[in-house]
Amino acid sequence: MFAKEPVQLYTLIHQFSNIVENKDELGSIISYVLVSTLMEFSAQAGSWQEMQVEQIAAIYQGLEDTLDQCRSSDSYQILCALNVKVHEFLKTVETEKDIVANPLLKHIMTKLANKRGVPADTFRRSGLALVNAIIERGALTRKVDCLKQDYRIIEVIFAT
Repeated sequence: MFAKEPVQLYTLIHQFSNIVENKDELGSIISYVLVSTLMEFSAQAGSWQEMQVEQIAAIYQGLEDTLDQCRSSDSYQILCALNVKVHEFLKTVETEKDIVANPLLKHIMTKLANKRGVPADTFRRSGLALVNAIIERGALTRKVDCLKQDYRIIEVIFAT
């Protein structure tokens, strides 16, 4: 009997790439899921490290849920729904700067505000950068390494 691979961005992105053939669509979906998950995230833990673990676990769950939706529906329809959800949030954030309490999401929104161009392009490029970085890094064997490194890669690509 084979041991189940730990959930990590590598396995999730690999599964997505088998379903979503268009790379631009893949990058956008990954980004929108990440941001929409962080929009809905509320920390249950007290320490900074516990909150990071909870955030990455929520992102994994959001990606798994979206992956299931992509298996049973057209991925472009899912992308459109995520696009609307995130862009409505962006409009709200523009008028109410203090609405974002999550530090990672706040950094993502700050980066987005300082970028020129269309937010959808920034999301697509960031999602593709994440996909490429994760594929290049490969799978990790220890769950703790997965959580820490996945969080760090997301933070570097999306928030700095």
